[in-house]
Amino acid sequence: MKRGLIPALWRSVRPHQWLSNLVVFGALVFSRNLFDVSLLLMTTGGFVLLCGLSSAIFLVNDLVDRDRDRQHPVRRHRPLAAGEISERQAVAAAIVLALGALAGAFVWQLGFALAAAGYLLVSVAYSLGLRHQPVLDVLTIAAGLVLRAVAGALLIQVSISPWLYLGVGGLGLILALARIQHEMRLAAAAGILEPGKYSLDAVAQMNSVTMTSTLMVYCLYTFLAPGFESNHLMMLTIPTVIYGLFRYRYLTIQHAGSQSPERLMLSDAPLLIAVALWIVTAAAVLYLAS
Repeated sequence: MKRGLIPALWRSVRPHQWLSNLVVFGALVFSRNLFDVSLLLMTTGGFVLLCGLSSAIFLVNDLVDRDRDRQHPVRRHRPLAAGEISERQAVAAAIVLALGALAGAFVWQLGFALAAAGYLLVSVAYSLGLRHQPVLDVLTIAAGLVLRAVAGALLIQVSISPWLYLGVGGLGLILALARIQHEMRLAAAAGILEPGKYSLDAVAQMNSVTMTSTLMVYCLYTFLAPGFESNHLMMLTIPTVIYGLFRYRYLTIQHAGSQSPERLMLSDAPLLIAVALWIVTAAAVLYLAS
C-alpha cells in the first residue's frame, strides 16, 4: 500500500465535518431518553454509520470537483486534487464506505436505514448537479440535515415533532449559506467564481432572513412545544441560542476566507462555551426540572 494513503484518505473524509451528524442525537435528548443506555448505544451506532455515509459523500464530491479544485487556492490541497490518492482509490473507498454503512444501517434498524439512504441519495444528487441550482442547493443541504435528525427519531422509535423539521431545517440553511458564502469569497479571490448563480449580497440577505426565522422558531418552540412543563423553563435557553447564532454570524463575517465555518466553530472558545451552556441548561430543564 502506498505510504501516506491512509492519512490522505482520512483527510479526504473530513472528520471535522462529521459534527453535523450529531443531530441524530436530537430525538434521544429531547424525548428525555438520554440516560437509557440501550437507546444511547443505538443512537451512537447510528451516528457512526452516518459518519460513514458522510465520508463517502465527501469523496464523491471531491471526485466530481477534482479538476476545479486544482485551480482553487485552498481546495487544491485536498488529497485527490493534489494527487495524494488516485481516482480509482477514491472511488473504491467511496463504494466501500457507502455500501458498508448502508448495510450496517439496514441491520441496525429499518426506519433509520431508509432515512439514511434518503440522506445519501439527496447528497449525491447535490454533488452531481443540484448544487449548481440557486436556492435548490441550500434546500438540499438543509434536507440532508433534517433527514439525519429524522433518522435519529426513527432509530429510537419516538414521534417526530414538526418543531424538528422547522428547527433543524433552519439550522441546516444557516450552515449551508455560511458555507456557500465562504466558498464564494475564496472563489472570487482566485478569479474562479461561478457566474450566473449568487451574489455575496444575496447570500448575506438570505442568511439574515434564515437566522431571524430560525431564532423565532426556537423561541416559539420553548413555550409552545407539547411535553414541556407549564412553567416554560425551556425559555432559559433562549439567551445562549441568541448569543450562539450571533457569534457564529460574526465569525463568518469577521474571519471571512481565513477558515471554513466548521473549523471556525470548533476553534472559537466563546462559541463553544455558549454551546456548552445551552447543553447544560437544556439538560437541567429536560431532566431535572421535570
